[in-house]
Amino acid sequence: MTEALKTHALTANLPESIIFDAGVLYKNFVSPAEPGDRLGATRGGSEFALNAEFRDIEVDGVPGPVKGLRRLVRAAPTMTINLLSLTKDNLMMAIPGATSEAGGTGLEDYDVITGGQVTDEHYFDNIALVARTGSGKPVIFVIENALADGALSISLADQDEANPSITFNAHFDPVELENAEDLFENLPFKIYYPKTITP
Repeated sequence: MTEALKTHALTANLPESIIFDAGVLYKNFVSPAEPGDRLGATRGGSEFALNAEFRDIEVDGVPGPVKGLRRLVRAAPTMTINLLSLTKDNLMMAIPGATSEAGGTGLEDYDVITGGQVTDEHYFDNIALVARTGSGKPVIFVIENALADGALSISLADQDEANPSITFNAHFDPVELENAEDLFENLPFKIYYPKTITP
């Protein structure tokens, strides 16, 4: 049966399709029952970006893009977070190749964070942003093999709090690429969207 023409798009299940609030960030997310480690408070929200690039295959004499002739040529998903909670772990997470050691004489109450070359241990399995819909069901955005881009900048000002913006980049797994028939079959991101339960 064809739906009659409407003058508005409001439906009874609209709340299920609205994603709102800042969400909660986790590293090394597995499932809602095993969410991983919470990163702490944010201010200014967070952003997931797919950053996919496509190429239209041009054909002589054709006036414009042709259905079926568009190719995915690059995918570089990112997650940008605005951290208010600046723990030692969060600072190390924001610096690719970071290491930490106990402070020396006169600095025994401190850990010393420095940078260095990036090794496999500096990548996180993933960074997950868990938001919710109007029905209360979580929507989970995940980037895999995550590493901060290294552009850490912390501003300090009177009557304000440090709130740096940190961008994490997803990375392809070289083992999956080696075994893949199609290099684009396992893009390094996932979105877990709740199923709609019909009565």
